[in-house]
Amino acid sequence: VDLGGVRWLFPTDIVIDSLTIDDQEGEHLLFVSHIAAKVEWKPLIIDRQLSIRNIRIFHPNIHVYKADADSDYNFQFLIDAFAQKNKQKKKRSSRLSLRVNTLLVRHAHICHRERTQQPSDKFQFDNLSIDDLSAQLSLKTLSADSASIIVRHLKFREQSGLRIDDLYFRLVANRQGATLANFQLCMPHSTLKFDTIWAAYNWGYEEENIVFKGKIQPSYVTPTDLAFVIPQTKGLTERIHFSADFTGSPSRINIKEIDIHSAHRDLVLRADAKLTHNSSMLGSDTHRLPSPEGLKFAMENDFSINLHEATITQGIWTLLADEAPEIYSLIPQQLISIGHTTTAGSLHHNCHLTTMDLWADTEAGNLKTHMELNNQGHYTIALDGEGVNIAQVFPASPMTQTDITLLAKGTIGSEQGTLNTLLDS
Repeated sequence: VDLGGVRWLFPTDIVIDSLTIDDQEGEHLLFVSHIAAKVEWKPLIIDRQLSIRNIRIFHPNIHVYKADADSDYNFQFLIDAFAQKNKQKKKRSSRLSLRVNTLLVRHAHICHRERTQQPSDKFQFDNLSIDDLSAQLSLKTLSADSASIIVRHLKFREQSGLRIDDLYFRLVANRQGATLANFQLCMPHSTLKFDTIWAAYNWGYEEENIVFKGKIQPSYVTPTDLAFVIPQTKGLTERIHFSADFTGSPSRINIKEIDIHSAHRDLVLRADAKLTHNSSMLGSDTHRLPSPEGLKFAMENDFSINLHEATITQGIWTLLADEAPEIYSLIPQQLISIGHTTTAGSLHHNCHLTTMDLWADTEAGNLKTHMELNNQGHYTIALDGEGVNIAQVFPASPMTQTDITLLAKGTIGSEQGTLNTLLDS
């Protein structure tokens, strides 16, 4: 540890001109060019509360790394040193609470890397490089059983292209619950807002005691802001608006009033969804069903989706062709040929039965579908099509306006089954 200089401007101001902490390899773990703090001594003496009016930290540089996935971080020696000191303490220390009215951080650089990790253009936590991080924090309360924190004007940029222009939230937590309020995250072309997120729990008990609820206020994301994880979206500039309500616990989640739509409503999705964990049903007879991974999820979870509307127009395909040709090239031409499509329906699944009902109105005709699959692998598929223009989707077909009725029954993995089909041109 190297201190460039410490000054006490009596009675409240403490200034550190520079601070350097090296790791055991002699590399910089932490460097700060300037730290200034204004301390209130009276609460410390009377109430055992360390109260700091403000702390100003300028140009902190933090370099965290480890050699490979199985190695310790370069700051492990600090954790070991403090742990050893705690073991040697004989006397029980009385509680000390902390209050910081304002903590200002300016132009921080944070580097986190695993040296064996290959660099990538995408965001990687193991190859993280954050520049120009600035924030204003207010730590109203911090003690053994409660915390009250306000974060304002947090911003940074990361080498993958991730850029946060402003983050604000207020967090209050104790042993009975927590509240996250006024959350707002701003990126160059996107904004995410949460109404109050509330959680209740009993500290120290099993996780099943946790319940939570919240609301995503009307927000929007511009796909080009997500290029740090999906490079193909770079250049997509039309906003996608979204909102939803949610409640849940560790074993269930219920998302209501899901509303997702593009700026010109060429893409619309309105739905409700529910997922319930049900691991007690793993003993059910499911030997006929395929895909062990998918089966495990299906047997451990009940879920349902009510699709009120899913609309795709030709405008979304034109947008992708113009602004994201790499994504457009992956879309089957048959899907594009269907034209304007509006769909509604439902999907319900439990460990015994899966059912799906779907209605689709398209420029290539109208379809109504019902499907059932039970845990023995027995299935039923019924499809009714009115005015289906098969040639619009498959140009080589001679069939244009056709009514279709199809009924199929059978068992997965069995060669026996029935198929009844009626075509009326």
